[in-house]
Amino acid sequence: MNLPEPQPTTDYYAILGVERSATPDEIKKAYRRLALRYHPDKTGQDPNATEVFQGIVKAYEVLSDEKKRKIYDQYGENGINVLSQMAGTPFADPDLLLALNSFFIFGSILFAILILFPTFVSLRADHKVAWSWGVVAIPLFIVDAIVVLGVLTAPAGDEDGYVELDDVEDDTGNYSGGFNEDRSERILRREEMKARRRKQGAWRKLVRLAVVGLVIAFQILVVLRLDGKLSWSWAAVFASWFAVEVCNLVMVSYDLASWLRKGVPVTPFAPNSDPESQQFTPTRPLSSEEKILLAVDAYDLSVLRILQCVLLVLKLDDIIAWDWRIVFLPTWIWGILQLTLLIFDYIRIRRLAATELSVRPELRAAFYARLVGFCILAAVFYSGIGLLVVRLQNEWQGVHGIPPAAVVLIPVFVVLSLALCCLGCCMPCAVTALKDGLYRNGPGSPFGDFATNRASNGQEPPSDGSSSS
Repeated sequence: MNLPEPQPTTDYYAILGVERSATPDEIKKAYRRLALRYHPDKTGQDPNATEVFQGIVKAYEVLSDEKKRKIYDQYGENGINVLSQMAGTPFADPDLLLALNSFFIFGSILFAILILFPTFVSLRADHKVAWSWGVVAIPLFIVDAIVVLGVLTAPAGDEDGYVELDDVEDDTGNYSGGFNEDRSERILRREEMKARRRKQGAWRKLVRLAVVGLVIAFQILVVLRLDGKLSWSWAAVFASWFAVEVCNLVMVSYDLASWLRKGVPVTPFAPNSDPESQQFTPTRPLSSEEKILLAVDAYDLSVLRILQCVLLVLKLDDIIAWDWRIVFLPTWIWGILQLTLLIFDYIRIRRLAATELSVRPELRAAFYARLVGFCILAAVFYSGIGLLVVRLQNEWQGVHGIPPAAVVLIPVFVVLSLALCCLGCCMPCAVTALKDGLYRNGPGSPFGDFATNRASNGQEPPSDGSSSS
């Protein structure tokens, strides 16, 4: 039997003898035909035939996988090598990259429309236009329609995701199973857990829809009240918003109860132990201090938001005659509370540093990220609140239009403009550059070195013939 020399080409389509537009069935038939012809059982120990057979197997392995085929069609064999080295990282998944691009497009459109709303509000509040508030709120209603569509089409969550047999927990939140439990019982428990998660996901989606509907109802009532088409008190107008807060408190309480039941992960693992051999992530009960901090962190925003709405209603309905700076007291308290929680986090990290040989770098990084984020948020948010208080205080004292609404809304314009810039330009460019640099440059480039480092840290590429040679 005359066997061809090993093919020097890395064109997987040429190896299988199919066109680049070949269907999966055509690729499978070509592979079976060639594999049957060049299988070592039929060709003996001919090294040339063995090498040809290995190339056929590798070509079929890539072209039969839709994800790998997409990457190969765009980046060639180098993209496949990098994909195997970067297995498990987000940017190695073309479907995720496509979802990110869709998210960027969707977000850009959303914020481009949303930025019109504060523009219309400033024009109307400063009497530059004589539009009704219903016209002013048109961009907001368009965004509402997009959000409703997103909630309706979005999946319920990861409740349908795969559940490891050893990660099944019982009704008390404790993990059970392992090697001591019959596998059939663990499979049954896993199915029960998946069903429970599906039910929880359906309820969460229903609650999200109810919240969105109540928010839209609140916006419509506010518009009608401002246009004088509704004579309700502000307390009645805010009723739908208070219903939103009740829904939010129920969801927060559910999540908090889950956290308290499960405890917190214990890391790192015991000395000289292999984390991969652990059957589940060990946890420990929360201390009293941790429970208090967790409850404060869970409820502070909701409770203060409700108090703020109550004070606004009382002020707008002329039930109280307090200064506007006092009316916004819950807003000032929230900032002080967040700063206090950051101080407690810093003290906790210092305690860990004093009792342990080293503190995990991610703890310090998370703390400093929260600190920087809070400083930026506080600067933008409280500058806007301060300008709003000055405007309302002047209006209350009979001085109208100082400062102008356009000035009051400057922080809002800054935030929306930055979000639009990031979603429409910066983030898509960064993702595209990372993806192209990763797959085109491969090993030897900064992206390839990153992949190599991941492999050397214990995340080796699969030894299935698809790794780089």
